[in-house]
Amino acid sequence: MLRERHLGGTIILADAHIRYSQPISGRPSAIADLGSLSGDLDRLARGRKARVQMQVELFGDDKQGAVFEGIYIVLPAKPFGSYEEGGNEEE
Repeated sequence: MLRERHLGGTIILADAHIRYSQPISGRPSAIADLGSLSGDLDRLARGRKARVQMQVELFGDDKQGAVFEGIYIVLPAKPFGSYEEGGNEEE
């Protein structure tokens, strides 16, 4: 989603919940439901932090065993040469 819009930033997991419906056995797999993805990346494009919510289904032996829901905060990428990287913020 970020790459499609040519955006970058630091992604932080702010909150998460997992609902288990049955044990996950066998080879585990996960499917991110892009239809459940919500958020406002226009804020990130304007240099402000954005909030994104995403749902992932977890499977074992082709049976759904859990659903993970996460809320992420995306901090905008800092410009090259910011004061943390050795630039002088007072100049």
